[in-house]
Amino acid sequence: MYYLVTLRYVGPNPNEEIYIDFDKIQISTSPAIKNGNKEICLEGWCGTTDDIAIYAHGQYATLDEARSVIIKNFGEVRCFENSDQQDVIEAYKFGRYRRMSSQETADWSYDSIQFDIKHDTTDARIEELVLAYEAEANSQGLTLHGDLEEFMIEHRTELLEDLVEDA
Repeated sequence: MYYLVTLRYVGPNPNEEIYIDFDKIQISTSPAIKNGNKEICLEGWCGTTDDIAIYAHGQYATLDEARSVIIKNFGEVRCFENSDQQDVIEAYKFGRYRRMSSQETADWSYDSIQFDIKHDTTDARIEELVLAYEAEANSQGLTLHGDLEEFMIEHRTELLEDLVEDA
């Protein structure tokens, strides 16, 4: 038998780098266990420990059946190497691209923002650049944090303030 289990970070810091792309789906040869009474759990919430909630999503006779449920219930996913547990056959992350934290996005986009954003860059141009940066990140298997546009606006504001100071 194969069992579908999801692990989701439910703690207070979901945007921290360690947790931003934490959530995962696993196909396992062992069912999930409720953390309170230690009973097997085939459907629903199994408990939360150290800000990680575990959910069971059924029992399946074949690996292909479990995979098809993932596609049907969770949409786009990507393979994930999971060497932590021997009973995990396959593991997936939610979404097509790896989510980047705010800081990773800032670091990734820094040079481009310095080049592309000027004191007179319009809001419309910033919106275009956000889409272009996201497309580039996607081509690298990544998706940018929603703070990207704010970073661009902040840089433009700093340039405008520098102009006023120099005048």
